[in-house]
Amino acid sequence: MRNHVPSVCLLLSGFYGLMACADAMAETVSVPARDHAAKSDNVVPADQGWDKLVVTHGNRGMQEWAVQLDKGGPHFIHFQYASGESRPVRLAINGREQLGKFLAKQTGGFFAGHLIWETYGPFELKPGKNSIRITVDGVSPHLAGLVISDDRRKWDKDAFAKLVPKPGAWMETFKHFMGFLLLGTVVYLFTFLPQEIVWPTERDRVKGAKFTTEEFIDAIVKDVGKRLDLDRRKVLTLSWSSGGPAAYAAAFRKRTPITGSFVAMSVFYPAWFPNLKPAKGKPFYILHSPEDDVCRFPLAEDARDRLGTVGARVEFETYEGGHGWPPATRYELLTAGFRWLDEQVSKER
Repeated sequence: MRNHVPSVCLLLSGFYGLMACADAMAETVSVPARDHAAKSDNVVPADQGWDKLVVTHGNRGMQEWAVQLDKGGPHFIHFQYASGESRPVRLAINGREQLGKFLAKQTGGFFAGHLIWETYGPFELKPGKNSIRITVDGVSPHLAGLVISDDRRKWDKDAFAKLVPKPGAWMETFKHFMGFLLLGTVVYLFTFLPQEIVWPTERDRVKGAKFTTEEFIDAIVKDVGKRLDLDRRKVLTLSWSSGGPAAYAAAFRKRTPITGSFVAMSVFYPAWFPNLKPAKGKPFYILHSPEDDVCRFPLAEDARDRLGTVGARVEFETYEGGHGWPPATRYELLTAGFRWLDEQVSKER
């Protein structure tokens, strides 16, 4: 997308009060990040799970764009990107790598609502075709696009506004709900850690325990509902490792406030859940690493298959690295799961 912006306007006041506008024009070229000239295989243009931003799945990635200019000389490159953590990239222009780190800021998250602009240069560009390439060893920031201009201050800051959706309010609601849930979880764990069973359930009770995990969840949802305008369609659980069976147990009840479950790196034993019929129609997002040597991968596959048999909606995703949340991609893994769950429960009326 090429734009020409008027750069100079002069008022000439004399006997006749003449006004003239100089015909100087500043050249700007807008390139959506999804319009690659070349890219590595792990780069996904317009990723639906990330507000249609360009996302690199996994470590190491390359993205290159071709920019056609009418005139050469010093130009600035304005990148629009989002990143919940510092993920610096390398920048090369016409095959020459530039000194320094680029796109390294933390913008507050990875979605359209977290996009910022960052300007670099000036760089000496040539008339005609120019190549702009970024590479990364780790995981890349999420990109909306880049604008090239010969004026640092005059360029289209709304160049990609129509390409990415406006952020919704669901994340804010989820943040408040998770605040209550995580606080309660900490209190609960400190209360029961001395027990052999960390998560007492209706099936596996602990002597002296005043409530089960299911009752605990019900009480939290009730309390949050009194304090906030809670959308009852969107009561989701996040569990991993030893918390998975308790989350399954809570979701498999005939009467439960839970409408969706995110279960990661956990176990599933059919003998513990003889009645899966209440799972029919409910969404379950199961995340597991094939290299997990703590909670075996076939157990997660069994959960996927058995839940699918009774009519549950199941999304099964894998990641590399074994048991635990991988530091480089944990935010993407978590957010992708909850975005899928949110889409599923939002369909309900």
